[in-house]
Amino acid sequence: MSLAEKLARRRQELLAISELQRRTLFLHRQTLQNEVGMVKQRLQWIKQIRDNPLIFGVLALALAWIKPQRIKSAVQQSQSFWQRMQAILPLLMPLLRRDKVK
Repeated sequence: MSLAEKLARRRQELLAISELQRRTLFLHRQTLQNEVGMVKQRLQWIKQIRDNPLIFGVLALALAWIKPQRIKSAVQQSQSFWQRMQAILPLLMPLLRRDKVK
């Protein structure tokens, strides 16, 4: 195998690695953008609650009325759901993206 052939082969290998890294970075960027969007939404909710005393009072009353065991159960169920979604979502994302392209 000549030097030119070795270099051409190496170039193709590097191009394939580069493309794989590019796609991986794109997927990570999308995940990060989704998470940032969720954080922004939650911050907006907090700002609305803080700026509206009526909503703040109703939430305080609701928290006082709800038993701590119910809150604990809801938190545990939410955490379990979140863990399941993190496991399932990577499998579903390619299907969801494919539907958007059509």
